[in-house]
Amino acid sequence: MRMLLILLLLVVLGIGGSLTKPDLAAHRKHATEVLTETKSTGDVVGDLIDMIGKPSARDIAREENLEDMMVANKYTAKADGAVLIECLGVFGQFLCQQPEKK
Repeated sequence: MRMLLILLLLVVLGIGGSLTKPDLAAHRKHATEVLTETKSTGDVVGDLIDMIGKPSARDIAREENLEDMMVANKYTAKADGAVLIECLGVFGQFLCQQPEKK
């Protein structure tokens, strides 16, 4: 009986996740917000250099890919062959990460 309840819960979570996946427009909007936000560190010169190095909103949509993974989807934005941001979307929420600069 316990196993049946666990399986039923997993099925309900899977259906809920697949019905509430964000679409491409929502991913694009969120990625633009994340990439263009500025974080002040108190160092004026450092903040200015960081602001100049950030991509603008028009640079973000050069190459996009939305990969469907049944319950979630993965959005990747690239510019000049380098990955700018990768986001996972499920239940209308986003988990984004930017690759470390080398």
